[in-house]
Amino acid sequence: MIPYRQNGVDGFVVGLGGNSRSAGAVEQWTGTGWQELHDDGWGKNVTTMIPYGSGFVLGLGDGLSSTTRGGVMEYTGDRFVERHDDGWGSGVVSALPYGGGYVVGLNNGSVQKWTGQGWKQLLGGTGLNGTDERVDAIIPYGQGFVIATLTGAVSYYTGSRSDVPLT
Repeated sequence: MIPYRQNGVDGFVVGLGGNSRSAGAVEQWTGTGWQELHDDGWGKNVTTMIPYGSGFVLGLGDGLSSTTRGGVMEYTGDRFVERHDDGWGSGVVSALPYGGGYVVGLNNGSVQKWTGQGWKQLLGGTGLNGTDERVDAIIPYGQGFVIATLTGAVSYYTGSRSDVPLT
């Protein structure tokens, strides 16, 4: 869920998931009622959402079948644009605006950056410490960002070196 202002009206946006009836639906509270921005057609849970440009970016988790995993959608203020399909083979679990674009962390430990023109891999699917640790959170820090995994590993990405463990 994120705060979202559209056409001069304050509100917020929520992404839904959890069962086959609502997986992937996106709803906006306009101050007086709900407006559907996207139905449940993606068949994947909305797992993360960040403000971006005049809209927002959302990450999609693993889908209801084993063949639909992940994806990134950008809402431009009037429509959704697919920025990445399920080709990573892993659900998106975290996101952060970064360096004129944004980064997403995946279930398989990979960190990918959207540059505005395309994707750049910052960390491979082997994750931190050479394992397939799920990227649980990404937060801004200094001149880069800190990555935390589900198992407790923490690393600082500076842009010139992708894995500087914090001890």
